[in-house]
Amino acid sequence: MKKVKSYRLLKETIKIIEEISQKTGKSQSRIIDEAIKFLINNENKTNNEIELYKKENEQLKMIIKVFQEREKALEKVEESYERLIKEKDERIKELQERLKERSKPFWKFW
Repeated sequence: MKKVKSYRLLKETIKIIEEISQKTGKSQSRIIDEAIKFLINNENKTNNEIELYKKENEQLKMIIKVFQEREKALEKVEESYERLIKEKDERIKELQERLKERSKPFWKFW
């Protein structure tokens, strides 16, 4: 159902509507109607895209958190590995010292 309604538009806007009407052969009312429908659809599409980006952003945040936790775990493993290597080196040094002490001739203790 169509209803007659009047609106005030800028002269530039009226000129654009007239030009589009002449180029397409559509009535000026139809041009305005299509433009409004296009804006509504575009706004809905934009809102849907924003929601999608928000969801993707949340997923990316979770992935980053997983990688950060993984990095922390790897750092702990590396620290433990380095500590064990250091302990091993100290133990080897200690055992080498004991071996030196045991390899000394008995008579040198007197």
